[in-house]
Amino acid sequence: MREPRLINATPRNGDYLELLSGPPQSVAMRSGCVTLRADETVGWHTTGAREELIIVLAGTGEACFREKTSITVRAGAAM
Repeated sequence: MREPRLINATPRNGDYLELLSGPPQSVAMRSGCVTLRADETVGWHTTGAREELIIVLAGTGEACFREKTSITVRAGAAM
């Protein structure tokens, strides 16, 4: 059994912070943190066949989808 690992996940405005990059850090999981400034966007992107979890830590925003639908997201939301 592996020892627990502590990762520094302190947000950095506008930067992508890699938290996990797959083996050997995890079996297959990759994870990162993106912090956006007001009126900033991640932009259109795809994760291919991989799942994506978005957790809104503060503020509000809009998540837009390929189907041309959008939802308002607020702090505490996960999708």
